[in-house]
Amino acid sequence: MPNPEELARDMVLEAKALPAFPDNAAQALSPEVVALASLHLSRLIRCGSANAENS
Repeated sequence: MPNPEELARDMVLEAKALPAFPDNAAQALSPEVVALASLHLSRLIRCGSANAENS
């Protein structure tokens, strides 16, 4: 089964479907949001590791 990236790369749209495509397309996260999520996840992991070591 092809992965979603391969399917998205090879897509062909009919002219009637083109105006609705952006509304139905997957949302992409901005680099700032990804960086913020990464920061919080790394802190959560570090806190979890410290709590596990102290138990």
